[in-house]
Amino acid sequence: MLHGLLDDLRRLSDAADSPLVPGTGAAGVVVACGNHATRFRRGDRVSCESWFGGLAERMVAKESKTAFLPANVDFIVGSTILHTYLTAWYALIERAQLQAGETVLVTGAAGGVGLACVEVAHLLGARIIAVVGSAAKAAIVKYGAEEVVDYSREDVRQRVKAFTGDEGLDVCVENVGGTLFTTLARLMRWNGRLTPIGFTSGEVPSLAMNLPLLRNYSIVGVFTGAWTERFPDDPSRAARGAITAALTHATRRGSGLLLLGALSSSTSLELLARGPEQDFVHINLLRLAHGEGDCPRE
Repeated sequence: MLHGLLDDLRRLSDAADSPLVPGTGAAGVVVACGNHATRFRRGDRVSCESWFGGLAERMVAKESKTAFLPANVDFIVGSTILHTYLTAWYALIERAQLQAGETVLVTGAAGGVGLACVEVAHLLGARIIAVVGSAAKAAIVKYGAEEVVDYSREDVRQRVKAFTGDEGLDVCVENVGGTLFTTLARLMRWNGRLTPIGFTSGEVPSLAMNLPLLRNYSIVGVFTGAWTERFPDDPSRAARGAITAALTHATRRGSGLLLLGALSSSTSLELLARGPEQDFVHINLLRLAHGEGDCPRE
């Protein structure tokens, strides 16, 4: 497992300046804003995301990837909102338009986005099938799903057909790709929505287009990053719903996310050195690592 993590970090480091500071989701207090960032001011509590830097004491996030954090939401819960819960919110509500009583299947259900999808679907009143890759992961999602399938040792097709009475899936949130995607593409219901959201298996699948044609189901892509860039006001609106989902999850399960502060962020320092003509927000994350005390003075 450690070797896999190190391999992932090496791949990330190819796309980022060294030293690499990992971490996508974060929360903290704004300490400075670029001249083009108009929605926030110094002292605001915010949730934010970026590809890198979330485990640093300070980070820089684009204004379009930052949202206000209510006073009753702590920073640990807040750090999960934009990368995990907002992705789930966008996938299920904005794109798939999941309705109460519908059956939704979530792959990669024990991961961050997967767990958030299970929680949001539960809040919407859907029937949930959680698909995971091991028995240990199955134990993580049992609290929120009506059915849990371990595809490493079970026949996904047979389990889904049995659970749905051979009717198929209304919505499938697919995080894994590869052969699992191909299997699920044959299990969609009439007017269903198959939503590819990632390819953690490393294999980007292809789809025989006669399948959605014959069953009249839709392929609905979910790329939250492009959405936040193109429509920067929409994520702020949706973040309020994502915050509700995150709070519900934290209340039901307790906060299981621990973020440790790194000593520095080269990305943050580089952007600060460029001057104020940026649409970035500079965020102090020391409260994440050191508690709810006052931020250090500038």
